[in-house]
Amino acid sequence: MALANEFSNSAALPLEVQLMGAEPQRSQAFGNRLKTLIRYTMAAFLRNEWAFQFQINTPVILQAIFLIYGVFYALQSGNPAAPGAILGIYYFVPQAVNPLQELIQFFAGLQSSWPQVEKVVEILEMAPEVQDKSGAAAFVPGEGALEVEHLDFAYTPHGPKIINDLSYSFTPGKVTAIVARAGMGKSTLLNLMARLQDPQGGRILIDGQDISRVTLGSLRRHVVKVSQFPLFVGDTIGANLKLAKADATDAELEEVCRRTGLWQVLEQAAGPDIYPLEYHLPKASSEGLHGAQRRLLAVTRAFLLHPTILLLDEPTTGIDDIGRAQLAAILREICQGLTVLLVDHDVTFISQFADYICCLEQGRFTDVGTPGELASRPGLFRVLLDENAFYLKGPEVRESTSQKRPAP
Repeated sequence: MALANEFSNSAALPLEVQLMGAEPQRSQAFGNRLKTLIRYTMAAFLRNEWAFQFQINTPVILQAIFLIYGVFYALQSGNPAAPGAILGIYYFVPQAVNPLQELIQFFAGLQSSWPQVEKVVEILEMAPEVQDKSGAAAFVPGEGALEVEHLDFAYTPHGPKIINDLSYSFTPGKVTAIVARAGMGKSTLLNLMARLQDPQGGRILIDGQDISRVTLGSLRRHVVKVSQFPLFVGDTIGANLKLAKADATDAELEEVCRRTGLWQVLEQAAGPDIYPLEYHLPKASSEGLHGAQRRLLAVTRAFLLHPTILLLDEPTTGIDDIGRAQLAAILREICQGLTVLLVDHDVTFISQFADYICCLEQGRFTDVGTPGELASRPGLFRVLLDENAFYLKGPEVRESTSQKRPAP
């Protein structure tokens, strides 16, 4: 069970592990669990083997005693061929049958186990889709100037383009939100900027550097993504924070926690007798820290890397209205001067947090402006605001309003 839990800690969200560069840590943690399991398994196997040997050897010992008695009796009979006949019959039958039985058992076991073994080998030998290109250089951080040039992306070679000839220069040091209908490529665009996938055409430049020409490790230390469903392991807060930076000291962890306001949250959750970084975080989101607090933990972990560009994918998922307002206020304070790209379904939260908004339709930005500008003119953002206001009304008001609205 412990090994399965350790595996599920990382296997549930492998992209999160890649984004934080936590593969060595998770590999070591899984290896330690595996070694412990092997040690206990071997001890149990030896105990079972002793019991098994005792069980099977007792009849053999009794048979040997009987055989000795039979040979002794045959010798007393005076027939010189009798002892040999007894020994021949006794040893011939098992020597002829046992190899055949073992061979049948071997092929039967191999036939039943091979499909699982083949799948594991296939997974272990599978190469990542995105890799460092030959001659890739280390990323050199700057002011966080992000630009996309004629970007094209589709999930299949002949499928529809999710991103279609998109070009835009994001304002450094500002928060830019990307709004779109569901499934129109918002999160895909963030994945391209973190280089979890490569576009089929165009390029992405950060401080003048083509991200496809720099190493993944150096890029993801400065372009940090907080996913919609962040990875948390059933371990201490310190261990969860160190997924992003394994060599971080407790002083460094405490400093970044105090900066984001997480430290006060942990002090309340842990109580006076537990050091906040030693507070054990249950893997289940229904226990320990609640949704907004876990989201703050994920953001704090991202700030541990001192990112040049911060990518926030649906940060309000699973958070109530009060938690969203608090998160917006915290993010506005700690993200000052940082280039932030935000994707979220809550347009009210976007209006409170973002400096600029880009409306993504048919793979391109069809409208760009400040929240106030886009709210005051017809367009996608105005439609989303109206829909949000409509569904925030009570059911009676919605029903009355929907009756008055013309049919689409």
